[in-house]
Amino acid sequence: MFADSRVPTFHDGGAMKIKRYQALTMHEALRSVKEDLGPDAVILSSQQIKNAGGVFGMFDRPMVEITAAIDPGPATDDSPEQAATFKKELHAASVFAPLQQDLALIREEIQSLRRATAGRLATARSHPEGEGGVPATPWKEIREEIYELRNMVRTLTNGSAQANAQDEPRTQEDMLPPLLAQEYQRLSLRGVDPQVVKKVMTFMTEKLSSEQLAQPTLVQSYLDDLLACTVQVAGPLLDRPGLQKVVLFVGATGVGKTTTLAKLAAHYREKTDCHIAVATLDTHRVAAMEQLKMYTRVLGIPVDVAISPQELTKIVQRHKQKDLVLVDTAGRSPSDLAGMGELKELGDAGLPLEIHLVLSASTKQTDLDETVKQFSVLPIHRLLFTKLDETGSCATVFNTLNRTGKPISYFTAGQRVPDDIEVATPKRVLDLVMNLPSPEMAFA
Repeated sequence: MFADSRVPTFHDGGAMKIKRYQALTMHEALRSVKEDLGPDAVILSSQQIKNAGGVFGMFDRPMVEITAAIDPGPATDDSPEQAATFKKELHAASVFAPLQQDLALIREEIQSLRRATAGRLATARSHPEGEGGVPATPWKEIREEIYELRNMVRTLTNGSAQANAQDEPRTQEDMLPPLLAQEYQRLSLRGVDPQVVKKVMTFMTEKLSSEQLAQPTLVQSYLDDLLACTVQVAGPLLDRPGLQKVVLFVGATGVGKTTTLAKLAAHYREKTDCHIAVATLDTHRVAAMEQLKMYTRVLGIPVDVAISPQELTKIVQRHKQKDLVLVDTAGRSPSDLAGMGELKELGDAGLPLEIHLVLSASTKQTDLDETVKQFSVLPIHRLLFTKLDETGSCATVFNTLNRTGKPISYFTAGQRVPDDIEVATPKRVLDLVMNLPSPEMAFA
């Protein structure tokens, strides 16, 4: 049924024809508009109404009312654009109509559940803990059911909105519970690898109940634990007392290998009883060699220069009574194929080396990935990140650890020797990713 009226306008001496259409669904109403007014019609408004029926309106039914208009000017053929627009509106209505019915049923179920909950609450208050044969109120089940119903309403509402936007695909964030959606956005904004975020969110939605996913503290704690589990750490250098360790530091030019080596040497010299020797394969930079000699002279540690893997083997043999031998190398550009070839020779020499790839936290992700790839001519055992003080976001550290599967040994942030270095822990990695305030660097 519909009612119409005419409102005078000044378009070609005609009058704009306005009609109201009522139907059970939006799709039916729009179809009536098209059949009556044609595809040139303009939808002025739409709303849901109650159609009173039966005695005293006992059989009220929700209906859709559309107000549409047409300007009866000179007749023209339907343009492709007009036909396409009306077709889109009909398609959106065909999606929206069943959703409206589902929403109405869900709302009725929520109201019924609330009434049942109120009755159970009254019974529980008069018979606490199931006394007198009255069963205890299943609060957990009730909360989960309400939460699931709310999610259904939210999902259907989002779906109807997207129908008006030509059925745009929903992202994973759209389909997550509210608290997880917030965490998804937060991690994404911090630059965490999307694949890692996706896996973690999927795992949480599978393992946690609806009730648990609605608790902020629990969600945050569970998420932190999951992310921490993806981070491998190596611990301090001397983790096995009584056994000699030979540590080789490699990396690109300027990442801070020599300074990092000096920090570790100073720490183990001053704060432990271990005996240390230092060697260098960096014969290219005079300044770097002089810097290393200055550090070792102050610390009273011998330093040897090797010009080949064979010489380094002899130096290590000469210091076989030392607990720790730290070996510096020349910086190599990842694109320096000849330099990578020399490093490969070092790896093939058969020395019992623990190789730490030193990386700068201020390097962009693509360059870090390429550096790791090129230096993999060596058996990289540990990653060590420097220059944390030179970047505002350390998501690249987290991403690189996940992509390589390598454990991280240390962080450095500054030039002070022996300060500004700390043993890496999963918690500190996450704090750095989220840019949280950190305590003074702790060398464990």
